[in-house]
Amino acid sequence: ISWKDKRWVISNEKLGDLAKKLERRFEVNFIFDNDVLKEYSFRGTLEDESLEQIMEAIRFTSPIKYVIEDKTIYVMADGQKMDKFRKLLTE
Repeated sequence: ISWKDKRWVISNEKLGDLAKKLERRFEVNFIFDNDVLKEYSFRGTLEDESLEQIMEAIRFTSPIKYVIEDKTIYVMADGQKMDKFRKLLTE
């Protein structure tokens, strides 16, 4: 139920699971173009950030891009970042 609190501690949470919590918190729907993206893990502390701020943090730290249209967030792989991301993981 931490998704209800202003301070939200995320500990090794997969993006697919995090998206479900964001859906409840912000009353939105997530649509992923690739199920692999749901497997990226995140950790950190959020303190009363907006949905846009959270999505920008996720975009900054993973090879995704997103579009928000009304109450739907479309999450897609960012091809250029994906290549760089793979290189970082293998070095």
